[in-house]
Amino acid sequence: MSTLPAGLILILGILFLAARGVTASLYFNAHAMIVVCGGTFAILILSTPYSALKNLLSAVLSLLKRSREIASYTAELETLSAQKGKPFTSTNPLIAYGAGLWESGVSSDLFIALLSQKRAELENSYMDAIQALRNLSKYPPALGMTGTVMGLVALFSKLGVDRSSLGPALALAMTATFYGLVVANAIISPLADRLHVEHLTRKRLYTATYQLLLLINRGEHIGLAKNDGAEKRAA
Repeated sequence: MSTLPAGLILILGILFLAARGVTASLYFNAHAMIVVCGGTFAILILSTPYSALKNLLSAVLSLLKRSREIASYTAELETLSAQKGKPFTSTNPLIAYGAGLWESGVSSDLFIALLSQKRAELENSYMDAIQALRNLSKYPPALGMTGTVMGLVALFSKLGVDRSSLGPALALAMTATFYGLVVANAIISPLADRLHVEHLTRKRLYTATYQLLLLINRGEHIGLAKNDGAEKRAA
């Protein structure tokens, strides 16, 4: 969790340092903000189905939580192996699902099939969000160029009237391109890459959880399974 806000603060700090000596008001251009930020949000709504939007929001919010490894659930799994079939709750959705299947009394073969399906669903839950962000990242620079062109059109229309305003007006027009590059390369693309890393972490977690649940389903105590693995490695 700590690296996400730290990264955002570093990005803002770098942009602030890079802009030293430049009038800050030049960057607060309502035209650029509306075209780039508003346009990016509109394209997100236009290009992303509602279900994928929900997954995207859930995935981004999950980045604020600490990632957990299989070691965090070892005690839960050992308890579950000792009382399989009894009511059991867990923050790991795959463990909770497996416990619910045993409680409902499904057969061993059906358990494996249903658990495999749930595992695939959980492992791929972030893919829609990752793809939505990667698709979105290509639009802000184009929107920034659009805003710049609109600003240049307005600038040239007044060129013969007041040439003294050429420099400031051109600077304002270029801020749209600046916003487009920042939104795409400092916000959206890094978030997509972070979600991809989180996806790989979750995939490893669910793979390990799935394997241990299969051991429990076969009637093996996972504590003994771990000891056997340690003995084999020592040999």
